[in-house]
Amino acid sequence: PVLAKASAFIFLRGALQPSSSVLFFWYHQTEANCERGYPCLDAEFVGYMDAATYLFMVLGTVMYQQCFRKWSYRAIFTLAQVLLLCVNMLDLIWVTRTNLALGIPDKVFLFGEDLISPMVRRLAEMPMLILAAKLCPKGVEATLFALNMGVSNYGVSVGRYCGSFLLESLGGVQGPEFQNLAVFILLKSLTRVLPIALIPFLVPKGNPDDDASEMATHAMVPSEEDEEEDGEDVSRRADYSENSRRSDSSGNSRRASLEHSTVRASEDPTRVSDIAMTELW
Repeated sequence: PVLAKASAFIFLRGALQPSSSVLFFWYHQTEANCERGYPCLDAEFVGYMDAATYLFMVLGTVMYQQCFRKWSYRAIFTLAQVLLLCVNMLDLIWVTRTNLALGIPDKVFLFGEDLISPMVRRLAEMPMLILAAKLCPKGVEATLFALNMGVSNYGVSVGRYCGSFLLESLGGVQGPEFQNLAVFILLKSLTRVLPIALIPFLVPKGNPDDDASEMATHAMVPSEEDEEEDGEDVSRRADYSENSRRSDSSGNSRRASLEHSTVRASEDPTRVSDIAMTELW
């Protein structure tokens, strides 16, 4: 049950957070974007940021190993969702062009979209992978990993469909005007809070350093003592079955002997008293 709930959380976490690439079409360099005062970031800079994304994903793994291993599963996921909320709210400042009034360059805000968000997502993925590894039954490790990755990717795909539906609901946010883009960013940011409501119900207690038995999951992953006890139970059931078989065989023999004696008594009346004593015995 613990692993099934965790897999459900992986799916719902992606499905409940709409996503879209509309922001990319808003900030990348085109003639229409540059004329309207949009960020108009050149392709070379965007390419450098894409390459740096993978470095920050490694940084997220290192941060988890060094700083968050002792945190509980629930605390890590809650922190990740709060950070994603903050990063997405920075995008709202960007699309409303408030950053120019504050004197902050446009390129600074791409760090949140391309660098901080992937790092936070990697930070949230690590404890769930460790949980699955701890609770995985023997012999199905590859199957379980593929299943969890498929569930995660399916949830992200559902989130993209939700993002497209949200864009259509707002009248189709597209260039060159990108009307209601700020409303879309606001709604998308607020959905980052939704997975937090599921954490108490789907994410187990404990932290990634705990054993499976400490998370009350020993029923799913039997220990060596449990396997020995199961073997003893099987042996006791086998002994009981053997004793029952012998008892039935002995009873059948006695009944056959009694029936034979009864037949002989019908032929010899003097044996009636002996047979009565045999029945009494």
